[in-house]
Amino acid sequence: MERVFSLRTSLLPVSAPSSRAPLFPFARTARRPLRRESPALAPWRWQAVPTEAPLTNPQRRSEPRELQSDAPEPPSPFSGSGGRSFFALSAPRLAKVGPSKGRGPLLAKYASSGFKKGFGAVGLGRHTKKGFFIINPMLVPMFKVPDLSNCNLKCYVAPDAYRVVQQSFSKQKIDDGEDF
Repeated sequence: MERVFSLRTSLLPVSAPSSRAPLFPFARTARRPLRRESPALAPWRWQAVPTEAPLTNPQRRSEPRELQSDAPEPPSPFSGSGGRSFFALSAPRLAKVGPSKGRGPLLAKYASSGFKKGFGAVGLGRHTKKGFFIINPMLVPMFKVPDLSNCNLKCYVAPDAYRVVQQSFSKQKIDDGEDF
């Protein structure tokens, strides 16, 4: 019976333990820190090594062929392939911006190109512990629109404005059946 122990760098086959050999032959190397695979990768970014050697002989499979599937396993929440959605983020973590901390707070400090943004912008509410945003109506600015119902407004056209010639259209030309 062969056993396979996994190290970070490779898989090494080990024969069955004898009475003189220790149960774990890599006990001395397991105490020492393992070398990095690459100087650019941090230890938590190393790829996981499978703990079992691939079996080439189909008679040695433990499960029947009907129960085995060739579909890949779903990504682990701890892997680097987008495991953010598995964990609920608290409000202090939601308020920070980063790849593992969500999209950040709903503030006017950071926004996309179509929005008004700037430092010192007034917040319109607060975050709850579950990460929701509650708008406080007392913080929303109220704009007063003047009542112009009794005001006689006169059109003003600048003298350098372009002259638009309005053409008369028949109903058949206007309504051609296409909706905009």
